[in-house]
Amino acid sequence: MSGMNTRSNRSRSTDRESSGFALQLIEALMDPQVQQSFRSLIDTDKIADLVSAKLEVRFKGLHDMIETQQKRIEALEQTVLELKEKQDDSEQYSRRTSIRIAGIPETEGEDVQNKVMDMLSTIEVANPAINRVHRVGPRRALEAPPRPILCQFISYGDKAAAIRNRKHLRHRMAGVFISEDLTRKRAQLLFQARQLVKKKKLSQAWSADGRIAIKDIHNRVHPVKSEDDLKKFQ
Repeated sequence: MSGMNTRSNRSRSTDRESSGFALQLIEALMDPQVQQSFRSLIDTDKIADLVSAKLEVRFKGLHDMIETQQKRIEALEQTVLELKEKQDDSEQYSRRTSIRIAGIPETEGEDVQNKVMDMLSTIEVANPAINRVHRVGPRRALEAPPRPILCQFISYGDKAAAIRNRKHLRHRMAGVFISEDLTRKRAQLLFQARQLVKKKKLSQAWSADGRIAIKDIHNRVHPVKSEDDLKKFQ
């Protein structure tokens, strides 16, 4: 029993000594002279340089990775753009024998093909071979303007003749117009170009075989393939 008391007393004495040492060490570390001594032993500039060098390597790695990813994104965007252009070219080619006709009055139970044949005869397109013809879009109210007509010929020659002779409509069928059957993208470009003509920023805008062209106020002709081609005239 006395042995256990002796060990217990010795343990408490050791704990007191340890606590006292810890307090003394903390007080010593907080002493200004001791702190100054530590500072003199540490090269802070060298440490800062090492940290800076490590960060610079890390940032350069991140910059190179971002630059690589950016180049890949730009390459993918260019590929997508080229694919869209090819798709639009292919779609426009499929419309090479088609025209759109606006202004022909719409009636209940009408024979659209006969109306188109009469119109073509009026502008001297002889014996055209039509593949299909129909009104475009949902039926409108009676007081609304008539829906346009899509007419696809069997031969390109008949389509070319209709485009070539459409100028006669001004005198023979006022209010009726013939235009090429353009893709949505090209139709929008032609519309924007004609808006610039109305604003006197271009002198003319037209389409020929699905290609959009404009003439500036200096009578120079420019092809139009995208909105960027029109921006310099806005």
